Amino acid sequence: MANYVEGYVYDETGMGAIGIPVVLKGTTTGTSTDADGYYKIVPLSTIQMNTGILVVSYVGYKTVEVSIQNRSYLDIQLELEDESVDPEPKRSV
Repeated sequence: MANYVEGYVYDETGMGAIGIPVVLKGTTTGTSTDADGYYKIVPLSTIQMNTGILVVSYVGYKTVEVSIQNRSYLDIQLELEDESVDPEPKRSV
């Protein structure tokens, strides 16, 4: 069984997302994506490979959590934060 997880992080357009932190939840174990959006986290224990969760969080995007579930290859798709805000109601004078 592999003791690592790797893959790509893609932005909302399907392009590799550069410099995105990918971290094992509840730890400081992680890395950032390279110029192609690729990441690799190694070594991981058997328990981490079974029950670990990858957390991908970046300004402007929704936080993504992905369960590893013994998979050594995981691609992650980012989704933009909802930036639509209801306009402030107009006040009568």
